[in-house]
Amino acid sequence: MAQQGAAQPKAPFPQPPPFYKHFTKANTAELKRQRKDLASHQPYDEEAPHSTHQPTDLNILSLPPELRYLIPPTPPDTTANNPPKAFTHPLNLTPTPPTLASLSITPLQPSHPSVLNNPQPHLLALARSLLTTFLHLVGAQSQDAEAWEESTRHLERIVGSLQELINAYRPHQARESLILEMEGRVRGMRGEVERIREAGGRVEELLGGLDGGEGGGMGVMGTGEGRGMGVMGTGEGRGKGMEKVDGLEEMRRERQRGAWGALRELS
Repeated sequence: MAQQGAAQPKAPFPQPPPFYKHFTKANTAELKRQRKDLASHQPYDEEAPHSTHQPTDLNILSLPPELRYLIPPTPPDTTANNPPKAFTHPLNLTPTPPTLASLSITPLQPSHPSVLNNPQPHLLALARSLLTTFLHLVGAQSQDAEAWEESTRHLERIVGSLQELINAYRPHQARESLILEMEGRVRGMRGEVERIREAGGRVEELLGGLDGGEGGGMGVMGTGEGRGMGVMGTGEGRGKGMEKVDGLEEMRRERQRGAWGALRELS
């Protein structure tokens, strides 16, 4: 048991390469200093700013081992004459989408241009044919295990035709999605404009009410002389006049409170 415990690995994954330990601030500053010194000793070249070559690149072999890992390798040449390879096989970085003709598959849908304008009926028909062909394949396999080639090839034709129709329909779908999005934005902006107009109308009504209240207050209070004559009148008249003034003052305050409430709603 002790031997089995000692044989267990310390970590579930191997340790990373030790190169990352050289990427320190001190090594980075030292590499910048050496590049700056190299640039100061080189003659000035007018074409240097317009060239992709950096004259300050250092020779890796002349650097200490701890600074060599800080210089990235030269990017590989990925031109047509020297394509990138994976396991000795060349890779195409810009592959051309395959077509049914390149795959030697005969499409099932008609080649008329109207099919691209209205592909929904053909897509539904192909989807139903896909289901029935699959059921036929399962039934044939239950009777004869080797009777699969014909149904499988027909399934391949159906799937290829479906994919070609869907890919041809994608630009139309993108346009329709953009139209729906723009119509929704327009409806939202129109609703916002209507709400702003309604709020503006409410504010105008409240401001008009405030102006009318101030005029009514002035009309009731009158001039100083009139107020003095009213005060000098009988006690009953003075009491009625004060009640009327208090009622108008309360109405004016109520309109002001309504105006402030409307302004808070707008904010």
